[in-house]
Amino acid sequence: MTALVFYVDQVAKSVAKLGERSSIRRPDAYVATAVVRKVRKLVAKEKVVEYAGSSHDLAARRSIPEKDSVKELEDHIFMGEFLASMDEESRVICEMWLSGDEWKDIASDVGCSVQHAKDKLRHAIESTKKRLLGPGSSKP
Repeated sequence: MTALVFYVDQVAKSVAKLGERSSIRRPDAYVATAVVRKVRKLVAKEKVVEYAGSSHDLAARRSIPEKDSVKELEDHIFMGEFLASMDEESRVICEMWLSGDEWKDIASDVGCSVQHAKDKLRHAIESTKKRLLGPGSSKP
């Protein structure tokens, strides 16, 4: 835990220095992403030993798939950054689409045709992806 506090402090100082030299649009997302990267490196270096209980408990535990919480956190931060860099209408369309809303409902809420909403989402995803990941990101 002490190492984690050290890394968070180190990241915060680095971001503060960077912020003095240049403008950071979303410092909270920048710090969170940097902390996730540092934690991921820290976790990769350390081997975790966990008590599993009896052999029966261990066998039962092997059948349960583990979630990679670092990956989930990283994905959550990236999605937040991805959505935040969209314009308001595109963000609403994308959030509704991600939550499983029907296209006719999305189009109705936004005040456009279904085809326009689909085209707007496709264009917003492509342009945001290029902006965040660079120009080569459109290739599969």
